[in-house]
Amino acid sequence: MSQAMTLFIQIILTILGGTASIAVLIARRKSKRELSLIFLWMLYVFYNLWVINVFRLMLLFDDEIPAYSENKYLLVADIVLVAAVSVFVCLTKTMETKQGKNEKTAWCIILMLGGIVCFVKLLRQYFHLNMAVYGLFQPDNIGRLGLIVLLGYLIYEKAVHGLQDKHSRALTLSVSLLVSVTFFLYPAFETLLTNADEFDFSMNRVWYMFVLFGVFVFIVSAVVMYLFPCKKRRILCFVLWAVSICAYIQGMLFNNRLFLMEGKKQEWSEELDQFNLIVWALCFVLLLGLCFLAKKSRWKMIAATSVGLCLMQITGILSVVPSYQKHVSENSAFYQNYLSTQGLYEAASEDNVVVFVLDTYDVDFLDQVLEKHPDFLEPLAGFIYYPDTVSQFSRTFPSIPYMLTGKTYFYEEPQSEYIDKSFAGCSFWDKLKKSGYQYYLFEEDENMIGKTILTGAANFISQGHVRDEEISFSGCAMTAVKIGCYRLFPYVFKNYFSYTSEDINDMVVSRRILDIPKYEGDDALIYQQLKDSEITIEHDKKAFRFIHTKGAHAPYTMNEKGEKVKEENCTPIQQYIGCMKFVYEYLSQMKQLGIYEKSTIIITADHGENFVAEKLSQNTNPILFVKPANAGAQTPLQYTTISASQNDLLPTIAGAMGIDYDDGEGLDLLHITGEDKKRKRYHYYTVVEDNIQTKARVYEIDGDSRDFANWTATQQYYEFGEFY
Repeated sequence: MSQAMTLFIQIILTILGGTASIAVLIARRKSKRELSLIFLWMLYVFYNLWVINVFRLMLLFDDEIPAYSENKYLLVADIVLVAAVSVFVCLTKTMETKQGKNEKTAWCIILMLGGIVCFVKLLRQYFHLNMAVYGLFQPDNIGRLGLIVLLGYLIYEKAVHGLQDKHSRALTLSVSLLVSVTFFLYPAFETLLTNADEFDFSMNRVWYMFVLFGVFVFIVSAVVMYLFPCKKRRILCFVLWAVSICAYIQGMLFNNRLFLMEGKKQEWSEELDQFNLIVWALCFVLLLGLCFLAKKSRWKMIAATSVGLCLMQITGILSVVPSYQKHVSENSAFYQNYLSTQGLYEAASEDNVVVFVLDTYDVDFLDQVLEKHPDFLEPLAGFIYYPDTVSQFSRTFPSIPYMLTGKTYFYEEPQSEYIDKSFAGCSFWDKLKKSGYQYYLFEEDENMIGKTILTGAANFISQGHVRDEEISFSGCAMTAVKIGCYRLFPYVFKNYFSYTSEDINDMVVSRRILDIPKYEGDDALIYQQLKDSEITIEHDKKAFRFIHTKGAHAPYTMNEKGEKVKEENCTPIQQYIGCMKFVYEYLSQMKQLGIYEKSTIIITADHGENFVAEKLSQNTNPILFVKPANAGAQTPLQYTTISASQNDLLPTIAGAMGIDYDDGEGLDLLHITGEDKKRKRYHYYTVVEDNIQTKARVYEIDGDSRDFANWTATQQYYEFGEFY
């Protein structure tokens, strides 16, 4: 069933609902005014349509018209909503007041004016009459129109009847303050101040933006509530007060199962979702009972508890400020100790070893692309494809340090100590330096690189001057909304507000200019910069480059052309295609410079598809392509059945450089013979129990790793230590 048919049925349902309401009203009225009833019928129909679309926006979080065929319960839900609205209208006798005629006229005039404004806006956007009409019925536009009508009528009512009530101002202001502090100020400040290492901006620069947004929310909510009549305003104040307290309890007591935010949707058990909703319902009922018992002082109680809870949260924010100030650098004019883009678009004159790591790029993802585009791998002339490849770990950390050192980690010591010891104890890096190779590490998170190796990278910057930085007010507002809703809403709604530290950084800092830019694994950005600047030959004779990009990692924000787009406008397969644009352009320019044939190039991933579950239900395989030196553009892509593993990366790189490196169990893939072609491999799968990473389970792979039947879940576990 198409969206157009779904919209048609929606309109029929709302017309039937409006007609049913007006029929009941006619049956019990003594006098009949035809024009008045027509106005009222129009309002009832729109009221039904508005409720259906608000349901889409607020509960389904869908701003498009989903076809009924996609969700069998949606039609049932719409019928129930229309019936409920019709019953509600009949029971409340809406508009049956002495001034009802004028009110109906006012409602209709505002509705028509609001509809005209929305329609003209859409017409200017699409320059097409049918598109504008269709767009007017989208849930987001219906929702906006309903808000315009509601606010317009409230303003009209206040203008006609005056500001008669002066006794609930304190109540209105205190509850508005509670909503602002509880949902938008406290969660944002607490998260950003206590997780300073996760964000690349200083709260010293942005705190006032969040405060301004909090003030904005306070003023808007207070004004809107004050537009309501006294009795309705008090009911609204109670609802907001109760929801805020339930949310505060959620944030304080029931968020212990939140998982690391990395862009993927999280899954909680259905039992946990239901239990969490039951707790909310019980809290709400208890608060309602408390107000019923405190009949004479209920409104004073709500105002007093609102102010008290606000003071508690503000005190909590102020208490973490001193520790934050000690943690961050006092000198905000510099961005210190980072890996820059310096050398990213350069190549050595003689020997080049380049490793591209496309995050999360699974062999299954590539197979999906090849089904639609069989010639997708055509640019990889001279490469050998190893589809039977296994990663050691299932997360970016510790995959990246492991790929560069061969050292495992299960949180038995502090992360920084593990990284420093692993790099310092890996003989590859000492031999690399002695071999005359200059090395560049293009890794967004410099904390994944040991200090001794980090500072020796050719693109390491100890102190970069911040020439300009632009903070986005709307980005700060969206950050406050996402953090607040994610932390305070029940589990069933949290995934609609998921975010990563990268998302927050992008939203808050709209533009930052360093004298030497920091490397960011943004495929769309580096692809565009590569096309603009092109690769040049540098003075180094021999160079090693390790380039880690976002690749196929969620959220999906890159189209097949390698352009950055909004998540709602992108599919996973588009990003699987788009993230290879940078790699293909890089290879193309190497060919034009005449250095492609004699270069060693590796294209891989830090891990395959990662899962949030207690055990694997399918195989996970990172892509792996290797182009040996002396294999040129005339050599076709080769496929091999060699059993490869991520611990083969360093031996293969060392072999290409002529370095004698035999640490660990890895093999030089370009020189495998005999029994080594088929061997047992191991994968340390991160076990997630109730959305908490608890341990790593060892999977043994005996045979082709693309067949999950060859994966055996052993009883060997590595419990995560105290430093997780």
